[in-house]
Amino acid sequence: MNLKKLERLQQAIEVDQHLLPHFAFVDADNMHKSFSSWLDNFNVPSDQRKHFSFPKLFTAHRFDRVYFYSAVEDMNDLPDWLEEIRSQDGFVLKLGTLTKKGKQFKQEGVDVKLAIDATRFAYTSTMRSCTLFGADGDFIPLVEAVSDAGCKVNIVSFNDPKQGRVAPLLQAEADSYIRIDGPWLYFANTFPGSVNQRMERYHDSRRCPEKTFELLHGQKIEIAKLGGEYVAQIGPNSPSSMYGASNIEQLITWAKMHYAPR
Repeated sequence: MNLKKLERLQQAIEVDQHLLPHFAFVDADNMHKSFSSWLDNFNVPSDQRKHFSFPKLFTAHRFDRVYFYSAVEDMNDLPDWLEEIRSQDGFVLKLGTLTKKGKQFKQEGVDVKLAIDATRFAYTSTMRSCTLFGADGDFIPLVEAVSDAGCKVNIVSFNDPKQGRVAPLLQAEADSYIRIDGPWLYFANTFPGSVNQRMERYHDSRRCPEKTFELLHGQKIEIAKLGGEYVAQIGPNSPSSMYGASNIEQLITWAKMHYAPR
């Protein structure tokens, strides 16, 4: 699994173990919208989307605490994804209000709560490093303020820093900027099985007469069914590029996310 970006963030956290705690702050609504949008981009079938958990996206690292900021109309009627966040150990959900103005809904108090918490923790030395999830332009002065307090700041976002206006500015101000890619997104799945490297299936797959075909980023891949498992060669023509799973759709989704053009 190509998780180099994940590993780099983990190293950024672990290098300063003596400076812990390390907190994460999440612009929840924007990140959730991006999460759903990227599942669409990878053409994840509707019956598989239930196996992707938004909160699980933030469990790849040992953050001491993760703060989520969102807004709702009714505090007693949260959407399922916010209820899931609130039920997790080590996750703190902070809510602003969602008010309707004309035909538009507007969040109130969300960005302010995030900025106040991050700045307060930095200037009281409650934290010595932090990770901000999101790429809102309002993060730029926040990153400057937290950095001025002596904290290291990592930015994590779905946005490509090579495109747009905000992401490059955030990348310049932060100590590190990491873009969430396909392998990280796939990490958020809760599939009952898993996709594994199956080098020993290489020759069996080549001899299998019955195969299905899938177009993967413009390239046709062959998927063979061997017993109760589906196997496919994804990558160079060698045993090390053979992968298998008990569910064909899961195998296809895994391949789409791990071998997407970068």
